[in-house]
Amino acid sequence: MSSHQVRLHALALIALAGLLVLVGRLWMLQLTNWAEWARAAAGNRESVTYTPAPRGIIFDRKNVVLAENRPVWNVSIIPSKFPRDEAEAERVIVQLAGILEVPSPELREKVKEACSKRGLEATGLDGMGEDISFKTLARIEELALPGVVVVEASVRSYPFKSLGAHVLGYARGINDRQYDQVKELKYPFQDEAEAGGIELGEDEPLYSRESIYGQAGLEKEYEIDLNVAPPVPILSGRRGRTVYEVDAAQRPVRLIEQRPPVVGASVYLTLDVKVQQAAERALREAIAGHPNRTGAAVCVDVEDGGIVAIASVPGYDPNDWVKRIPAKQWKALNEDPRTPLLNKATAGLYPPASTFKLISMTTALDRLKCNPAKRFYCSGAIHEGQRFKCWKPGGHGSLDMRGALAQSCDVYFYELVRKQGLTADELHDYARMFGLGEKTGIDIPEEVAGLVPSTRWKRDVYDARWWTGDSLNMVIGQGATSTTPLQMAMVCATVANGGDLLQPHLLNRIVWPKHLNLPDTVYGKRVRRHIEVRPETLQIVREAMRTAVEHGTGKPVSGLPIKVAGKTGSAEHIGNRPPHAWFICFAPYEKPKYAISVFVSEGEHGSTTAGPVARKILAALYNFKGVGGPATAAPSD
Repeated sequence: MSSHQVRLHALALIALAGLLVLVGRLWMLQLTNWAEWARAAAGNRESVTYTPAPRGIIFDRKNVVLAENRPVWNVSIIPSKFPRDEAEAERVIVQLAGILEVPSPELREKVKEACSKRGLEATGLDGMGEDISFKTLARIEELALPGVVVVEASVRSYPFKSLGAHVLGYARGINDRQYDQVKELKYPFQDEAEAGGIELGEDEPLYSRESIYGQAGLEKEYEIDLNVAPPVPILSGRRGRTVYEVDAAQRPVRLIEQRPPVVGASVYLTLDVKVQQAAERALREAIAGHPNRTGAAVCVDVEDGGIVAIASVPGYDPNDWVKRIPAKQWKALNEDPRTPLLNKATAGLYPPASTFKLISMTTALDRLKCNPAKRFYCSGAIHEGQRFKCWKPGGHGSLDMRGALAQSCDVYFYELVRKQGLTADELHDYARMFGLGEKTGIDIPEEVAGLVPSTRWKRDVYDARWWTGDSLNMVIGQGATSTTPLQMAMVCATVANGGDLLQPHLLNRIVWPKHLNLPDTVYGKRVRRHIEVRPETLQIVREAMRTAVEHGTGKPVSGLPIKVAGKTGSAEHIGNRPPHAWFICFAPYEKPKYAISVFVSEGEHGSTTAGPVARKILAALYNFKGVGGPATAAPSD
């Protein structure tokens, strides 16, 4: 075969190969990938727009609304309808700026950003033209500015304003970081039958950049359940969906589908609005006139761990946070030395003072098998390298263990260390068993663990030896020990219910929207652990707490129609500043139902400042009339 023929054959083979490639590609386009390309072509003919998803409502235990949705009107831009002619666009911007009373240059930038997104979806002006008045709405509608629309939306609303703000948190527009975390999430049920007969659409996203998202507290905790697969939205509702057939310029030609938005799940809490109001009001009265004072209170059901009230003062109004909070207001809140943004009930750390003596007494009785009838003499102080004082300068005289707890005698507890051999590590172990030094697991994200020191802790952290004086401080709840008011409420509840350390919770139940096809979720009792303490030990502690109310430092809750058992505390903290005031109690004494913890920073005495708050909470719990004021009580620990 000649070279000429070889070249001809080679060219023929190349041509054949090219033809085969072309045929194969046509096969893939027309047959193999036909459905994919058909969908793409349909996508070029259709435009999908969404309306905001209304959030689920939050209720208290008696169906009182705590968080709802308030309808608002927001000015938005439809990019495909906004004038492309520069002169016409400028005319619209100037007119709109005049109506909204905002600077034209700032509005121009907002409009430019909105128009960068193609299509029929109405896009907000990023902080401008939100929640406009009816007068402004009427003016915009009258002018019929091209590409400018007023969209009905909703913002989160808290009808009781600052009530329970630290617990409820707040919800507002999703931020970039949050959106990046959830933008790939889809609605969990795409099948029409599973969705209650409503077609959701293929791979419909849960969130958009215009979504409302929980930022703190329960609004954040119950935004979405990410612990199941696929994730299930809770408070987050389902967006409305409208599908148009559009022309090449993205102008609507025909309405294909319109589906209304659906509200999110209804969340019912264990909180009682009436008791919450009483707690916050009593705390505000306790701190009034004292610029450095703050306070916190917790009321928990000792049978199942449900939180009936949890208060932190001063607080803030979450309604101010559903939109962009003014810089001046943010600065004032952030720089306030009383830290109103901090939930002091779950994230404030304080020495427990004499409320810790419940644990010290339990440890001595259970670990050392101390005789509760053992008596020690209190002269007002002891000397152990230095002078360790009792809160009562003249001393208490001779006391047994029940009397020592009732009178909150520091010297008696010092002697448990010096003469009975109670060690810091034993105190540490029992404190940890009661839940100190770890988070309680309450269902709000803002919680801290606190600290229970030990000999090893001091060696590891400070490279220092543990001295007897450290144990003397620890046994009365001073020194490095730090707790939250919620933790001390759970300690009190554990003593009251016979040894079950419960996980506190605010969620009572979730009622799901029909399209999720889920049964109601009910949150029940959860026991973190049963503490390994003899029942008779806890009974002696309960008896001593009852004696404290009848004849000791717990007088503020005496004289009520029910019997109460309690314990005071006064915690030294900084130099010569007034001590912090504590009061914990449970009731009824015979069959405990509720445990209460009250803390007032720089409140001086638990008996005179924190105790009356607990009394008012008890009065609200049982609807007692005319007994909300404090019973007679002299200043004490």
